[in-house]
Amino acid sequence: MATVQSSQALEVHCLPVPTGFAVGDMNAYLLQRADVYVLVDNGPRRQESLTALEKGLREHGISSFSKLSALVLTHGHVDHVGLTRKIAEAGVPVYAHPGVSSWLDGWEGGHIYRTRFYEALYQRCGMPQNYQEMAQKEFFLLQKLNDRSVVNVPVHDGMTFEWLPEFQFIEVPGHAQAAIALYHPEEEMMIIGDQLIARISSNALVEPLPGEADGFLAKRSKSLLDYRNNLKCIQGMKLRTVYPGHGNVIDNPRDLIAKRLEEQESRRDKVLQMVRTKPMQTAWDYAAAYFPHRLDQPSLILSEILGYLDWLVVDGEIHIVEKQGVEYFYCSRT
Repeated sequence: MATVQSSQALEVHCLPVPTGFAVGDMNAYLLQRADVYVLVDNGPRRQESLTALEKGLREHGISSFSKLSALVLTHGHVDHVGLTRKIAEAGVPVYAHPGVSSWLDGWEGGHIYRTRFYEALYQRCGMPQNYQEMAQKEFFLLQKLNDRSVVNVPVHDGMTFEWLPEFQFIEVPGHAQAAIALYHPEEEMMIIGDQLIARISSNALVEPLPGEADGFLAKRSKSLLDYRNNLKCIQGMKLRTVYPGHGNVIDNPRDLIAKRLEEQESRRDKVLQMVRTKPMQTAWDYAAAYFPHRLDQPSLILSEILGYLDWLVVDGEIHIVEKQGVEYFYCSRT
């Protein structure tokens, strides 16, 4: 297990947790100062994930979850939160963005709301029925790796973390809309979840905005635009070290952010060229053309393309026309 001595009083221990997904291990973190033990994220509800997490904690003197002072969730995706209920049942308070609650309510409101939203989104984006069924089946399988729990302590941007007051919570929308990071200004370090990963670019996942009675009617997030704005904010912070939700510690966060922003600009130009070359296509048409070897991940590639189409629409480069409930894109100039 990796251990980082970030100050005389504070230690950060990385606990790799297997996920069973292509992304590989998820990094849980144990923050330790004197008799305070805070766990950040946990892993999917799999036996191998639970075994690895418990083993990692024991190596640092935590023989049971009840010895933890608090659990912090960076965001609500199942590879980070699936074991939350087991930890919370040991009496550990759960700190997270209030929006994470809808990811922890089992098969109830949040899951139903999202399922209905994606049903409408896929139809509007022209996704063929077989790929819609593939995507919905994937959501179902992911939900089985979660468990019902609650956020005991909702956190907000700028809030001091009471257990370790040298840290403050900051909101980091993008990869997920309800996402937070733990920022240590003095040490210029951040535990960031999946907002920034060294070896891969994080997908800014499209999500339903809250507020509708039925998710089928919900408007969608402009996640890539939110993501870019947040990355620029982080880039302007005093920051030397970032602890990501997957992969190695990032020692050059500003350089990596600059690289990610540049990559996004390049993809934006490619998507614009696609719309110019083949106008009046659906978002799914462009997604399938851009990612022909990733059609087994229909939801992810659609989310990726929608981010760039949103960006181009906001910039006035392309426009949308709706026909029989399906959106088509075309350029304002060729």
